[in-house]
Amino acid sequence: NGKQFEWTFKYDPQANGGNGEVRVTLGDEETLLPMRPGAREGGAKFDRFGMLPYLQGGHHVEIFFDDLSYTVGK
Repeated sequence: NGKQFEWTFKYDPQANGGNGEVRVTLGDEETLLPMRPGAREGGAKFDRFGMLPYLQGGHHVEIFFDDLSYTVGK
């Protein structure tokens, strides 16, 4: 539809009784994804959100996404 949306992806390791929580917004919509107890026990740090490989260089990058869809399981 050609509309632009602001979005955020925030992780709070202290939320949800110390289990952690991810908060995602897209436009005016917000979703909270509480993590299950023990989700970090395997050593995962949840301190990155990746869509592109890490490259050094210091230049900004503009990226555009079109016709996005996503799924989520609860």
